[in-house]
Amino acid sequence: MTAGADWPTQEWDIDGGGETLHVRADGDPARPSLLMLHGLLGSMRWFDRVVPMLLPSLRVVRIDLAGFGRSTDHQGGRGPEDQARLVMNVMQELRVQPVATLGHSLGATIAVALAEGGFATGDLIVLSEGPDYTVANPPRVNTVLRAPLIGPLLWKRLPDSALRNGLAGFFAAGFDLEGAFDDRRRPLLDARRVSHRTFATTQGTKERYAAVKPLDARIASLGTRSLVLFGPDDDTFDAAVSIARYDRLPHVRTALVPGTGHSPMLEDPATTARHVVEFLTRSSNETGT
Repeated sequence: MTAGADWPTQEWDIDGGGETLHVRADGDPARPSLLMLHGLLGSMRWFDRVVPMLLPSLRVVRIDLAGFGRSTDHQGGRGPEDQARLVMNVMQELRVQPVATLGHSLGATIAVALAEGGFATGDLIVLSEGPDYTVANPPRVNTVLRAPLIGPLLWKRLPDSALRNGLAGFFAAGFDLEGAFDDRRRPLLDARRVSHRTFATTQGTKERYAAVKPLDARIASLGTRSLVLFGPDDDTFDAAVSIARYDRLPHVRTALVPGTGHSPMLEDPATTARHVVEFLTRSSNETGT
């Protein structure tokens, strides 16, 4: 199923207040809107496989975060609160009030920051983001790439083979990451568009944000109804420990997407979409809306 006459598509470049963000909306404008925010080194196109499976129930609005995809990054990297402010400005410009926000990895942290910033984003869907970095398994190369002197040099000279191996860590072992995209070059192209400064600043501020107050504690304070999805073969975060921590919150539901790693929306879009739709349908029934 692809966007077409039944599922209209619109795209804009909108000034969020300091950066121009690229936005895409798929689906019937009369349907409830789901806001989707991508992860580090990705773009909105990382949701291409799962979006058609959501369109019968939802209108999907996607944004390329500042410094990623087709959005600008004049500042050279922004923290979660700054990214959230830009997203909030764009959504207000579009006059879209999402019924929920789904964030993958980095996008989940920004989704939490959106809610904390007072933007009523409805329900929250956390996809593959641990509560903090005590449950993370960052590859050693990340430490080298973030080094102030050698990191920028390595970033520019990193061969495609090394970058491809690094991106493979976002998926379960043996998964054809390039085959998950209509354009097989997509994962490399998205990663190449990210400057070293954006990469290092984004990752560093994200880690500090979670260190000050972990995401599970932030969600507890917000009291937001949330769904947390993980792949059991996630190499970025310890899925079992992360799920256990989120499970302690009474308003949070958790689920595993079998056979997937850090990117269930690409590895098993059908199961991921089913969890999302069932959660939002149940939440709507509980509120009587």
